[in-house]
Amino acid sequence: MNRILLGLTAVLLAAPLAAQHDHGAQAGHQQPAAAKAASAPTFLPQSSCPISGEKLTGGPDETEVVYEGQKIRLCCAKCEKKFAEFPDGYLYAMFQAGEKPQNVQTTCPVTGEDLGADAVSVWAMNKELRVCCKKCAAKVAKDPASWFDELEGRKPQTHCPVMGGEIDPEVFSVVQGQKVFYCCPGCDKKMKADPGKFFAKAAAEGVVFESASKLCPVMGDPIEDPSWWVSYQGRRIHFCCKKCVGRFIKDPAKYLG
Repeated sequence: MNRILLGLTAVLLAAPLAAQHDHGAQAGHQQPAAAKAASAPTFLPQSSCPISGEKLTGGPDETEVVYEGQKIRLCCAKCEKKFAEFPDGYLYAMFQAGEKPQNVQTTCPVTGEDLGADAVSVWAMNKELRVCCKKCAAKVAKDPASWFDELEGRKPQTHCPVMGGEIDPEVFSVVQGQKVFYCCPGCDKKMKADPGKFFAKAAAEGVVFESASKLCPVMGDPIEDPSWWVSYQGRRIHFCCKKCVGRFIKDPAKYLG
């Protein structure tokens, strides 16, 4: 079986989030600095479709998508639709294959300034977030998920997922580990009756919910490192370690409860 498809179900072997200067970032052969690991992987440019595993040759059927400031190449339009179901899962598959997407940012998401020769890269697995300076890199490292949200255009919840009205900050419930606010009492029952429906609708509108748990949904251990997370159909899910990320990707439904 293709190594990329194997990567989707394998246990992740990754270095934690780290920052480094962005010299030759687009060459695709960087070795990110690792704060807690003895060595960091060297990423190669993407060469295969993360969905089908087919080699990318630049053929007429190939396509590409931009997700969180990263350009991912795909073999066909059918794979593009599949990728949209769980982008982070397929990016981790690329990570397991030792490949990285191409960062296509032109501005710093923190200051809005154009990125110059002194830009700094912050890494989360094989995803690269580029900022204008070390000060911005330090800010991103404290909460990387929120800045990848900025690149993707995701926003925190402001409207009820059931009725669409403005949320009441006093009316909420925890659904599949997410803190969900409503416009009025009673909407929570409909949300809990079919959470997948409402999470998918919110995700299509660019909404990401707030994680309500400080414990890893896989192991139950405290979440201390902000490096390990996925965005899954409107849900923001944090983990205690890289192994738990891999287990969740293999079977999300198993851990959503």
